[in-house]
Amino acid sequence: MGCIKLLYYLPVFFIAFTTCGSEKTAQKVLKKEVAQIEINRAYSNQTRYPANLLGQIENFQGRITLSKISPRKMEILDTFRLKNQTKKFSFSVPFEEPTLCYLTFGKNNQGIPILLSKEEKVNMKIKYGQIPEAEVQGGEENIKLAELFTIYSRYDRQMLIFNKEVSKLNMNALADSTKRNLQLRYQNIQSSRTQSISEFMTKEAGTLASYFAATYLFEDTPLSMLNEVYRQLKIKHSNSSYTQQLANRIESASPLQVGAYAPEIELPTPQGEILKLSSLKGQIVLIDFWASWCRPCRAENPKVKLVYEKYKDKGFEIYGVSLDNNKNKWMAAIKQDGLPWKHVSDLGGWQNRAAQKYKINSIPNTYLIDKDGKILAIGLRAHQLDKFLEKIL
Repeated sequence: MGCIKLLYYLPVFFIAFTTCGSEKTAQKVLKKEVAQIEINRAYSNQTRYPANLLGQIENFQGRITLSKISPRKMEILDTFRLKNQTKKFSFSVPFEEPTLCYLTFGKNNQGIPILLSKEEKVNMKIKYGQIPEAEVQGGEENIKLAELFTIYSRYDRQMLIFNKEVSKLNMNALADSTKRNLQLRYQNIQSSRTQSISEFMTKEAGTLASYFAATYLFEDTPLSMLNEVYRQLKIKHSNSSYTQQLANRIESASPLQVGAYAPEIELPTPQGEILKLSSLKGQIVLIDFWASWCRPCRAENPKVKLVYEKYKDKGFEIYGVSLDNNKNKWMAAIKQDGLPWKHVSDLGGWQNRAAQKYKINSIPNTYLIDKDGKILAIGLRAHQLDKFLEKIL
């Protein structure tokens, strides 16, 4: 992301004796290292708020840059120039919600992540260096983010020492055994870093620091890790834009298979009210894709209704998604077949948004999801559904 140095750094001189896979990773990371920051001074002319980031820094004179971290770019918010041995700096930001920002120093792109909002004041004590050190006060979330920064900075320092050692070596004169040992040292730093960050994320899954780690500290964050961070963020930061960003990322990455989280559906009921699939959380839910004009669907409805009546009082619900494009025919079919469960449709036919999202190419089609929204089974017909529910309810 931009020029932030958050991923593993592999120096050019070390590429010579890494594996092919490592070289590809190195080139990818190095491209990110030298990518130009996209600048957006959207906030520079806005009304100034009282300073909510106050800091003191040792061993540095020059420009301090405050940027907003975004998924695809860095937005420079403001700069502060230290001169004449001044050690103190301050910034003010207009964010309504806690927002991930990044503080960098001069031309050094290795910076410090912080969370800022106009409601909370943050105080920092920084010791500048190639990899800076920081003490942060200003809310529990910033304490956790500072803890994460300390963790991954430790491995950045180990990598700097390693790089310095390797830069003094004559690669052509090294024995194969020495090269293998260096490669092993490098891999150990990487694996230890990954393990330490993963342990932090497991412990602090509901914090915005965990979102930062999942989004920016791995090249390919495991889907299971993203799901766990998202599950906890929904509880602790349900209204945060970061929670929604992570949901969108999971939705685009998640395979529609058993064990994955079912993508959200938000469609209108026959009465015109939006009904979210997630509003049924806590129940076993059958997502039933059907249509009034689908004869196999209509033939299946009475059988599904028997299963519904059997388990509806045990925590079972049906979320019927119609691929109709005529509201009157849709409502008439619900009435004729006596379907008492939840119904939604955007009347888009095969272009129904949920059908597109779930890659529906034929109906009837079903997804059974558990109380947390994970897919339990796909494509169950009524008799199979009955047997499945009998085991879990």
